[in-house]
Amino acid sequence: MARTKNATPLPSPPGTPQHTTKAKAQSKKRTTRSKRAGLTFPVGRIHRKLQVATNGHRVSPGASVYLAAVLEYMTAEILEISGMVAEQSKRKTVTPRMMQLAVQQDNEFAEMFKDITISQGGVLPKPIHESLLPKKNASGQGTSAGGAP
Repeated sequence: MARTKNATPLPSPPGTPQHTTKAKAQSKKRTTRSKRAGLTFPVGRIHRKLQVATNGHRVSPGASVYLAAVLEYMTAEILEISGMVAEQSKRKTVTPRMMQLAVQQDNEFAEMFKDITISQGGVLPKPIHESLLPKKNASGQGTSAGGAP
């Protein structure tokens, strides 16, 4: 049975490599695991870093998605609180100092970040000890620096 030039080629049977691999690869676009999970943080990079950190042991694919989601949530919370601190001080830019103050305002973050230093964050404000404050007279006024009243 001879085929002519104008005859249409016969379709390849299902299951052949040509039918499955190339056709599917051309029809589907690649989507990242971050996009599939609806995250901004890179799931693939976190998975790779987890594998390096665990010394080559197997890491569940769900573990990197979960860790990326937790990191993204914590980052959003810290930025939200530090944005409110920036608004209170009438600034438009969030500085490391504002992030330091925001972390100390939240009890859970303060406990988590108690041994961490934020670069350019400044020192934490502490109340002044009572013995260092000027003494009050019976009338409730402090001593004046100008001499006799």
